[in-house]
Amino acid sequence: MSQTIADRKLMNQTILVVDDDGPIRLLVQEILTQAGYQVLTAQHGPECLAIVAQQVPQLIILDLDMPFMGGLEVLRALRRKRALRKLPVIILTGQTATVNMLDAWKTGAERFLHKPVSREALLHAVQAILPQGSKIK
Repeated sequence: MSQTIADRKLMNQTILVVDDDGPIRLLVQEILTQAGYQVLTAQHGPECLAIVAQQVPQLIILDLDMPFMGGLEVLRALRRKRALRKLPVIILTGQTATVNMLDAWKTGAERFLHKPVSREALLHAVQAILPQGSKIK
């Protein structure tokens, strides 16, 4: 099966999914992998930062409520590093507290998605940030 130029571009786009909820992390990974993205995963903030120190993804999808280091803390740590200040981050959360979402937005989150997230909503948000992505099927 031959790959199109768009398919090859997608394969070069890496997304890091950070969520302590295993089934959610697996679902998001599966949706993104099926759409053609390379996906890395982390269970918590320190693991996310360790991965980013080794390989900077094109996008991070980040939960807010995690053990060891919450998503807002991770986002602040990313923004403190000059090279990572423009790294796009989508917040994927089950929280409804607007204060946390407002803080995340002020810290530089690109978009917010609420759990449970649909395949279409997830891909729409990702494709808005990584526009050379494949169309929603």
